[in-house]
Amino acid sequence: MTALANELVDDVELVSAIWSGRLAVRADDPYHFDHPLDHIPGMALIGGLLELVRRSGAADLDIPNRRLSLSLTFPSFCELDGPVVLQATRIPTGEAGVDTSLSLLAEQGAEVVCEADLTLRVSTERTTPSLWATLLPSVWSYMLAARSRGIGTVWTTRHLSYAAEVAELLDIPSGVHQAALVPTAYYRGSTFRPAPRPPLESSLHVDRW
Repeated sequence: MTALANELVDDVELVSAIWSGRLAVRADDPYHFDHPLDHIPGMALIGGLLELVRRSGAADLDIPNRRLSLSLTFPSFCELDGPVVLQATRIPTGEAGVDTSLSLLAEQGAEVVCEADLTLRVSTERTTPSLWATLLPSVWSYMLAARSRGIGTVWTTRHLSYAAEVAELLDIPSGVHQAALVPTAYYRGSTFRPAPRPPLESSLHVDRW
């Protein structure tokens, strides 16, 4: 069976406080290999490491009011013809506002192909349902309007990990909430595809929780 974008890790186990698993992506996976490659792409390694964190329980990435920061390096290419071992280790931290810190590693044989530090921070920014209820349709309408004119967009929130720095850089007044950063540009090609999503039943509740 073809490994899908949300099926990237096999054989998850915990040994001596280190969670580990095996990257299960295959070269016929249409999500990560939409064109011929001679190596495993970085996005597959990142996806595998994050799935290891989720499936192992090393950290809960879906807790409300938490912001995820991920610092990455790729010391060497990850070849197609060798197994890749993924690891996650908790890092003790006394930093104020930090909920969880993890060291992530992907190895192929004796080579380190990806290293990452993952941090979950407690968000102190005030948000309310009414705020998001007006924001979501506004951003989505902008993206649809751009698409109708042949312009590509993508909704990103990665910059929110540095909201204070962004506010200072752009002179955003206090009390103005940052919610989305939408890169906008003309695009070439037609390789758009659905993003990986968790099963609907994991978030849909009928009548009661």
